[in-house]
Amino acid sequence: MVQKNDSKNTPIDSKLSSYIENFHKKPLKNLKVLEETFQIDHSHLQIPFSEGVFLKVFLKSLSAKKVLEIGTFRGFSSVFLAEGLPKEGVLTTIDFDQRNYSLAESLWKKTKVSKKIRFLKGEGLPLLNSLIKEREIFDVVFIDADKQNMKEYFLKSLKLLRSGGVVLVDNALWSGKVVEKDQKRESVRCTTEFNEFVFKTYKENVCLIPAWDGVILVVKN
Repeated sequence: MVQKNDSKNTPIDSKLSSYIENFHKKPLKNLKVLEETFQIDHSHLQIPFSEGVFLKVFLKSLSAKKVLEIGTFRGFSSVFLAEGLPKEGVLTTIDFDQRNYSLAESLWKKTKVSKKIRFLKGEGLPLLNSLIKEREIFDVVFIDADKQNMKEYFLKSLKLLRSGGVVLVDNALWSGKVVEKDQKRESVRCTTEFNEFVFKTYKENVCLIPAWDGVILVVKN
């Protein structure tokens, strides 16, 4: 018996997820190299292939040339963001972990996107303050970092964004835990509070994409 689904959202089980991912993997020229990154410990923290392709196609649709990524991790998402930029485009990505940067740098070289990437090592908020002071302006900001500072990352990102630019915030659903009443983990509470804040404040300029682990999209006036 098929379980009734009252919403228009199709439940994504592992079989359907594989179906979706396979469509996005097939055209990738660096598939083997990218797949190897999932053999490393904690690779589940990387975004899925389909989300990476979404980011790449999204940047192309906006003709974005300058993009900021907050939270480099091992450089997987950076590859897709860089590939979504034109030859003269620049992705600025920031992270505090030098060990992960070594893996990221190797991946960027193998996928031939290094020339488009500027890596800034350090804590997120001070680096964002420096970029604001330098009056840097970006077309798109992608935030995939610690949730405790999410609101501050977001507010500072808006200062770095051109009018009509977009902020994308990953993990808005936090594995579905945002609807649980007893939110013991600080990261879950921070995500829930951020979601409520951003919808209350930005109203018609924000949406939550119910895919992957949830992506908040905000357009700056």
